[in-house]
Amino acid sequence: MKYIITGDYQGQRITRTAHSDFQAFTIIGQLGQDGVTNIGMKEDRTEESGAFFPVKEESQSVPTLARMRTAHQAAEYFKQLDPETSFTEYHINRLIKTGVLPVFMSGNKRLINLDKLIQYLNSEIKEQGPAGKNYGKIRRVGD
Repeated sequence: MKYIITGDYQGQRITRTAHSDFQAFTIIGQLGQDGVTNIGMKEDRTEESGAFFPVKEESQSVPTLARMRTAHQAAEYFKQLDPETSFTEYHINRLIKTGVLPVFMSGNKRLINLDKLIQYLNSEIKEQGPAGKNYGKIRRVGD
């Protein structure tokens, strides 16, 4: 298996190639420590048929890159979309600490998949309805 890792460093797009899972995550860790942002990874779906140049399989779709961000970067992303949002970095960190949102450690940085966070938030909004989980239910005082 071959992986393509991309990221942004000082305004330039960089690309690295890894030939195993371990090597891919090692490269991601090193890039994170070096200050690379917008780190993403995808599988290279090419077959090596003994030729010098791999042949791409057109029948399979190419997966999209994961948009990995720190909690601060994710909060800034939401702030750019909606300058008056109340969704904060603190709330993202609470989701991480409670185990709701999985993280990838890159050195001392905790990276989250921005698309998974957006998916989680959209599912929470649909489940809660207009006034929250306990709307229309009898509950104890203080709950």
